[in-house]
Amino acid sequence: IAKRSGLSIGEIVGINILYDISAFNRKHILANIGCTSIVAQDYRGRIIHGRNLDYLMTSLLRNLTIIVDFTRGGNVLYTAVTFALSVGIYTGQRHGSFSISVNERYSGAYIDTILMEFYTHFTKLVTFTVRMVYIKFEYLLANMNDIMEFKKFRSV
Repeated sequence: IAKRSGLSIGEIVGINILYDISAFNRKHILANIGCTSIVAQDYRGRIIHGRNLDYLMTSLLRNLTIIVDFTRGGNVLYTAVTFALSVGIYTGQRHGSFSISVNERYSGAYIDTILMEFYTHFTKLVTFTVRMVYIKFEYLLANMNDIMEFKKFRSV
């Protein structure tokens, strides 16, 4: 991404950790903002997952918002809404299976958020974790029977 965009690796890393380090309680600094998701079912039984991004940088983000199909062997595995230059997923769906959206949350003072990122060595970035769920879906699904069998065995 850095090479194609002409930005430095440090700038790309900064863009990718921006959400996680900025999701602090800033109601006293900025407007009371946050994202909203909704899940509904229509009369045919189809599930609809909608969401909005209530960020203050609307004009900038509107031009950076992209829809990406992640493929393997020419088949779409999952589709995501994200931002150009970001490796994470803010909203995604695996057709006929599941969808996930990341909603803005207030997690305390900004210093606590930044310290937690250093503590976890930036390995638990929210949007990247969502992407990992989509990448590892087949593995998780394949092992679900083993997990359920273990649970039944343990409950006897």
